[in-house]
Parts: sequence; structure tokens; C-alpha cells
Amino acid sequence: MSYIVGDNGDSSVALWSSISVGGVPVLSFLEKQQIAYEKLTLEKIHKEVIGSAYEVISLKGYTSWA
Repeated sequence: MSYIVGDNGDSSVALWSSISVGGVPVLSFLEKQQIAYEKLTLEKIHKEVIGSAYEVISLKGYTSWA
């Protein structure tokens, strides 16, 4: 689970501290498992989320609860 706040699209903000997998904060999980991640990787994921907002808009006409 994760939260994206702000307007849909380019002005959205990913709240990385809210992401959890199986109840474990994902950034803590990656560090404990010694899995390297970079800011660039997180930015790429966020850009994919932004792109999905535009896909939802094209399909539904709006992004309410998408």
C-alpha cells in the first residue's frame, strides 16, 4: 500500500514512507535485506504512477479513486 498526494499527474508527490509490503515499511525492508535502491529508481516508479493517472483519465474521464 502507498499514498500519492496532490493533484493527479505531474504535480503529485509520492509518500515513500507510507509504502509497506506485508506491513513492513518498504525502505526498511530493502535496507534490512541489503537490496540496493537509488533515488533514480524511486523517481522512475513515480513517473510510471503519473503516467497511469493519464491512462485512467483517458479511459474514465477522471481519476477519482483510481
